Parts: sequence; structure tokens; C-alpha cells
Amino acid sequence: MNTPVAVKLIRMKPLPYRHRLAHLRALIRQQRVGSVRRGQLAALLHDEMTAQSTHEDHAAPDAPDDNVTGKRRYRRFRLLFKRKQSNMARARRNKHKQTKVHDRRSTDLPRNAEVAAVEVDDPLALEPGEKIVTLRSIRNDPLGRMHSHRQIDEAQYQGGRAFQDDWEKAERGPQAVDPTREYVDGGRAREPITERQRKAVLRLNRAERELGADGSALVHEVLILGMTMDQLGQRRGLRGQRWIDYFARRLRECLDRLALIYGFATERR
Repeated sequence: MNTPVAVKLIRMKPLPYRHRLAHLRALIRQQRVGSVRRGQLAALLHDEMTAQSTHEDHAAPDAPDDNVTGKRRYRRFRLLFKRKQSNMARARRNKHKQTKVHDRRSTDLPRNAEVAAVEVDDPLALEPGEKIVTLRSIRNDPLGRMHSHRQIDEAQYQGGRAFQDDWEKAERGPQAVDPTREYVDGGRAREPITERQRKAVLRLNRAERELGADGSALVHEVLILGMTMDQLGQRRGLRGQRWIDYFARRLRECLDRLALIYGFATERR
């Protein structure tokens, strides 16, 4: 049963002005377009807005604060505050500047390029924290592809990148001497093992122990050899979507362990 408009007006009188307007607008939206009740509510809303504007125009300076809206109270407070602070020096405020993100994505790409947008620190930034949006190749990078498709989180991605970095450091170690090559004066001297390489090998050994034989082989094939989940199944003679999903889930578990090893995540309690 619809309540008469006159009764609604009486019931809404105790409400603040802005609440009455919001309530009337909500009632108007509920009515069918072109109905008589919608027209009555629209007329009532118009009368309320007209009466309020007329009251504000002719209100006395010393009118009571009971019917003063929040905005008028705020303006009055600001005016009194400015009068009190007119004789006091005000320190200059520097406006906070938001960090700009410049788009540096290339538009001239090779025909067979596979790229994804990534936000990185600006190497030529004048202020700290500035970012640029650039493109990274994911053609031969399964880890970057999974990260760009939101299949792994940031901790898993950083753990995989740390493993790849340690592998590159360990590969740059001393090389075996080839006795079949002809001796050349002034040739390259034998490279000693650096401290960084030694620590990288220790971290790789720890990762291999914690991942196990199967996990180490899986991580090596994906992160070092750049193989996809489909190629992993073909190499083991296992085909089908179920095996692809299994290898993807197993890889995420190994990346979780790498994130713990390299300090990008913590153990659950």
C-alpha cells in the first residue's frame, strides 16, 4: 500500500535536509516512469529544494545553528579560524607530487615477438620512486610468462629469478684447460673462484637438497632450459591437459620453496 505523499512529507520533517532529498530521490527511482505518484514526488522534491534555497538567501546573520547544514558550519568555522590566524605567520606548504609513470613501451616490434608490459624503476629518474612502463620479452622465458599471466605471485617470481641469477654466477667459474688447444703467449690466465660464486654454489646446493631430485630436475628444465609445461610432458612421454596442470602445480610448489630459501617469503605458522 502506497503511503500518501502528504503523510510522507510529515514523516520526513524531522530528518536533515540532505537526508530528505536523498530519500525523495530514492522513492522517485522506485516509481514507474510517467506515473502520477512519480510526478507528485518530483514536485515535492522541487518544492523542498526551492524552499531551502529561499531560506538560505533570506536567513538572518544571527540565525540559530539548529537548521544550519554541515557545509555552512564548516564555512563559518573556517572564517572564524582565518580571523584568529590573520596575525600569525603561516609556513609555506609544498604540494605533494604523485609519482609519475612514463610509458616507454616500444611500438616497433619484430614479427614473432612475444612481450608483456611491466612497470620498473626509471634509470634516468630525477626523483626517487619514478616508474616507467616498458615491455619485456616472454618468448623464451616461461617464468616471466607465468608472472605476466598472474599464474604465480611476486614472491614466487623473485625466487625463480634469484635461482637463475645464482646459476649464472656459478657458470662463470673456473673453466677446464683444453690440452688440445695450441698454447698462445699472453693467453687468459686461470680465473679464481670468487666469494660470490662460492655463496651462489652453496645456495644452489641447498635448493637442490630441499627440492629433491624431481623438483630440482623440474626447476632446471623450466628456469634454465626454458621449457614449457607441454615440453616437459613430451620429454617424459606424458601427454594431456591433466599432466600439464600437474607440472604447473608442481612448479608452483617448487617456486614456493625457492621463495623461502631466498627470503622472499616466510613459513606459515
